[in-house]
Formats: sequence, C-alpha cells, structure tokens
Amino acid sequence: EANARFQKKIAVEVAERWRGSDDVRVLRGHSLSTTCATLCDEDKIAYTGSKDGSILRWDVETGKKTRVYPKDKKFGPQILCLASSTDGNLVASSGQDKL
Repeated sequence: EANARFQKKIAVEVAERWRGSDDVRVLRGHSLSTTCATLCDEDKIAYTGSKDGSILRWDVETGKKTRVYPKDKKFGPQILCLASSTDGNLVASSGQDKL
C-alpha cells in the first residue's frame, strides 16, 4: 500500500509537469495501478493492463476507452505483460497464473 501511494505521488508530479503539453496524455480507467501498455496500428491504438486484472483498449488521439476486457480468473489477479499485433487485432497477455 505504501508503494502504491508512492507511485501515485510520482504519477501526479509527472502529470503536473506535463500538463498542457501535446506530448503527454493521461488515460484514466483502471481501478488499480497500470502494469503494462502496448501501442499498435501506427500508434493510434493503445492497450493497457492493470493490477485490477482488466485490459483496456484506447483511442490514442481522443484518449477515450474503446473497449474493456474484464478480469479473467485464469490469468490470476493481475495483468503483467501485453503484446499486440501491428494492426491491433490480436493482443496477448500474461498474468499471475503460476504457469
């Protein structure tokens, strides 16, 4: 829990430093910390994985969620790694599934 508070503090500091910049976009949607991200389709689509076990698909230009992949028990409580095809049609994830 102390680590999560520290991470949140760093995220707030970074967001404040980059506020108003076109180079940084803050995407909000996970209920717990984001653990991984991948970009695809010429950096137009992003996928993020989280400690909450969900995967979110984002439109990078608008910053809006375009799809939510809910937690799947077979991957364990967290998504730890994501990879995607260049066109964004395929996404692979791994979690704490003890395999």
